[in-house]
Amino acid sequence: MLNGYGITECSPQVCCNRNKVQNKGSVGVPILHETVKILDPDENGEGEICPGSA
Repeated sequence: MLNGYGITECSPQVCCNRNKVQNKGSVGVPILHETVKILDPDENGEGEICPGSA
């Protein structure tokens, strides 16, 4: 089973875990040709995932 992340009402999927590239607790890495950034990261680097141009 693979999971992905994307805001359906705004855009298609931008990140997903892959069979050979998975991190527990992560929504995965950006898909090919997609850039993302973390908006207002906390002390652990966690925050809202946004398109790289946001």
